[in-house]
Amino acid sequence: MALKIVVSIFILALPFLTASNSDSADTWRCGIFFAGNPGTSPRAKIFVLPKKFPADCNAPRVDTYNGTCYEVMRKGLKEWNFENPSRIRKQSGHTIGDDLCGPIPRDIKAPGLEMGFYFAYCGSDWNDTGLRKPERLCCRQRKHVPC
Repeated sequence: MALKIVVSIFILALPFLTASNSDSADTWRCGIFFAGNPGTSPRAKIFVLPKKFPADCNAPRVDTYNGTCYEVMRKGLKEWNFENPSRIRKQSGHTIGDDLCGPIPRDIKAPGLEMGFYFAYCGSDWNDTGLRKPERLCCRQRKHVPC
């Protein structure tokens, strides 16, 4: 059930925005982004969980933030598929992948766009958890196609 809520909110977060910091001095957050190279900043924000978790910025627990974000997103990935029906468009056959491709103005061919999971704390930049969605996103004419 929680995954359905996350996916619904995730889709509503479109169109994509540039990745920016966590924007809060006393919290940490977790989000889904189009990924950069491993260990680097994300390329573009897809969705950031709305909950802001408290953080002690004088003694940040970076390993805890990373591990918690990783586990929350890893569990959600088990049920998340680009072919699942859209949560915001009720037309028959419209998918989550189509929702993701809709705002992208050009075709995305193989190897496709990689989605990664990041956390930020105490106003920091986004940090890579190392978790990636195994399937990449490819688009043709603003519709999802298999890579």
